[in-house]
Amino acid sequence: MIDKRDDSGQVAGAEALFVGIAVVVALSLVSFDAWRVIYWKLRLEQAAMAAARAFVLSSQPALAYAQALQALQASIGPSAAPLEYSIQGSLFRCSLVDVSIKSQLRLLSIPFLGSFPPEVTVGASASQVVFPFRNSAGGARACS
Repeated sequence: MIDKRDDSGQVAGAEALFVGIAVVVALSLVSFDAWRVIYWKLRLEQAAMAAARAFVLSSQPALAYAQALQALQASIGPSAAPLEYSIQGSLFRCSLVDVSIKSQLRLLSIPFLGSFPPEVTVGASASQVVFPFRNSAGGARACS
């Protein structure tokens, strides 16, 4: 007959609870880091679109690059990740302006263990065409 007041075997199952909690915590940390990479990619895409739009809508060709860079930095905000960017194009009617941004980001960082893999490259790019009927832009009025 089984004695229901006996506590033997109770401690043997308690470690499964601690292991289960540790697994849940570890998986949630991994999923949060994966979401951080996706979120950073979306921020870079938004910044590239804002920079291309600012370049295209600039009123003076001399200020177009500076305004695009200002829009890029305002869209990203203060970040700890270093950025590599390139803005190519000119402010003539129907010309194509390309903005590309790259950044190195840690994919997974575990406290006291470091990051695995060390870094992953996250990038985004955007293109805009200068409006053909702008008064301040030079060049032909019809796009081919």
